[in-house]
Amino acid sequence: MLRTLKTSIGSYNAVYLASSFLLTMNAWGAGTPAGTAIHNHVEVSYQVGDDPNVLHTEKADHSFVVSELIRSNVSALEPQGIGTATPAQNAVLSYQVTNTGNGQESFLLTTEAGLPDQFQPEVTGLWIETNGQPGWQADDTLYVPTSGGIPLAADQSETVYVVSDIPADIEDESRSDVALVSTAATTKANLELAGGSLPTGGDGGIEAVIAQDNAKHQDSSHYTVSTVKVDVEKSIVSISDPYGGELSMPGSEVTYKIRVVASGSGTANDLVIEDAVPESMNYKLNSLKMNGSHLTDHSDSDTGWFDDLQRIAFFTPGTIVAPATHEYTLTYIIE
Repeated sequence: MLRTLKTSIGSYNAVYLASSFLLTMNAWGAGTPAGTAIHNHVEVSYQVGDDPNVLHTEKADHSFVVSELIRSNVSALEPQGIGTATPAQNAVLSYQVTNTGNGQESFLLTTEAGLPDQFQPEVTGLWIETNGQPGWQADDTLYVPTSGGIPLAADQSETVYVVSDIPADIEDESRSDVALVSTAATTKANLELAGGSLPTGGDGGIEAVIAQDNAKHQDSSHYTVSTVKVDVEKSIVSISDPYGGELSMPGSEVTYKIRVVASGSGTANDLVIEDAVPESMNYKLNSLKMNGSHLTDHSDSDTGWFDDLQRIAFFTPGTIVAPATHEYTLTYIIE
């Protein structure tokens, strides 16, 4: 604090003010670390009378300690959400929790899942990334609500996985928002609004300042049910008998259509269609088609072939993204 100086002898010839801040701190993104002592020194120099060699000085010092700022940040790592089947187990949403305050603090983790009119996932656990492998694995660390929270130094972050089970029979495109909530574990911090303080709540008993209402922060992601249903139909497109008619007799060629419809949304993987040659019929060579385009009878780069030994025609689109429709045709000859 600056001391007020008075004199009744003559007048000041010069007044010189010098002040300096002596700081001991590290470069934290969260600011000056809690508990840092900040020292202020002020000095006043002046002359009285006509003697330039007579210099008078006065000094004053002031010190204070930087309070702890309690603040966190939760950020969803998949803000666009993830798709899930119904039912499903171990559907995972990922978040990052960061201590954006300037001191050591533990944070309690909770979730808020399913807004009104949304389906309700069953959150089976919160897990902390600890095994060094991206994504949730069973050997990461299960968060225990009674543990007192996750301890974080200033600027430290942890990846948190919210693992849920999805109930059965949920309509396609149904959504459920899931929020991860971080609340400071310091006693009574959750009772304060932003700007409130706890006189001895900070590191080492210093003052703690609450930077967020109720000392909490949250962010949301969501599950979206993406169901894909594959239906198949088989029908006769045409019959051509040896006499130019449409009768079913020995030698008649019967062309079949296999219609595959993927409805809903999502992806069906490893899709394989097998069509066995009916009894009393033989496959007509080079008759395979997909959506009107010819396919070879050999197992090669296209999506169809005929196996002579098994007497089975194969169509292998592999992946089909709903909604989509594929039509396959092939011809058999009546013996």
